[in-house]
Amino acid sequence: MDTLACEIAVLVKDERWHETSGLEGLCARALKAIQYVAKTAPFGELSLAFVDDAEIQLLNRDYRGQDKPTNVLS
Repeated sequence: MDTLACEIAVLVKDERWHETSGLEGLCARALKAIQYVAKTAPFGELSLAFVDDAEIQLLNRDYRGQDKPTNVLS
């Protein structure tokens, strides 16, 4: 596979995420998923935001029309 040009942004907005084991591994798995998809997309962007329930609820409300917290917003 050709080298993937990918911009990666990781934002930890809730300090409790720093206490979570495996956070670095989660980011690595997300990047591998991007690389798999990149077979058809030569450039990608990966943004990971680790937030609290209140912030994810706002994001869900604003972008998905669902006023509730979830564990993933894609």
